[in-house]
Amino acid sequence: MDTGTERERERDAPPVSASDIESYVYCHRQWWYNAQDLPSLSAPALRRGSAEHERIQRQVTVARQTARAPRGLGCATALLVAVALVALVAAVLVFPW
Repeated sequence: MDTGTERERERDAPPVSASDIESYVYCHRQWWYNAQDLPSLSAPALRRGSAEHERIQRQVTVARQTARAPRGLGCATALLVAVALVALVAAVLVFPW
């Protein structure tokens, strides 16, 4: 039988997120530790890992920007050559030798 106290507890309980369910299914002990709001003993390692990921992301960004530059120069060169060829053909047609 459902009592008022049980309903109050259900109403006051924090909602369960999909992340909570995933964490519990993966490892119920990990879920329990996370639910205790205890400070993580691996916080320094997590900070180092985050810093390393940021460093790698900067390297990837620079590599992508560097890879794009030659393509832009190649397109500009091809356009310049095309304009020069059109000008040469026009000059030959207008002023035959």
